[in-house]
Amino acid sequence: MEKEKIIKEVFESLLEYLPKIIIGIEKNIDLFRQDREEEAVNLLIQVIEGLQWIFTVLGQTTETLKSNGIEVDASRINDVFIELLDGVKNQDYVLVTDLMEYEMLDILKDLKLRLENKSID
Repeated sequence: MEKEKIIKEVFESLLEYLPKIIIGIEKNIDLFRQDREEEAVNLLIQVIEGLQWIFTVLGQTTETLKSNGIEVDASRINDVFIELLDGVKNQDYVLVTDLMEYEMLDILKDLKLRLENKSID
């Protein structure tokens, strides 16, 4: 019983956090596009930490999500995240911005929609 309660709380935290990380990523994209690199890099650190938390939660709840009809493409998420980290390491902020805008936002918005339409039992 306790495990189900914890999973439900984690699920609710994830659902509450997703809109915040989406807004943070959109702001980060804008900062990079405006050549406000120092601000963008500072925010990027927070974004990466937030993404790590999300991916940890998804990794630990994959079976529960799946049993509730929510499929998570962990390999796609992982691939994009690794590319994102490589871009950061190489200071390729055009790549980082593109990955956030055209890959990560899609993944997170899709996940948010699917989670909003389900409840975890």
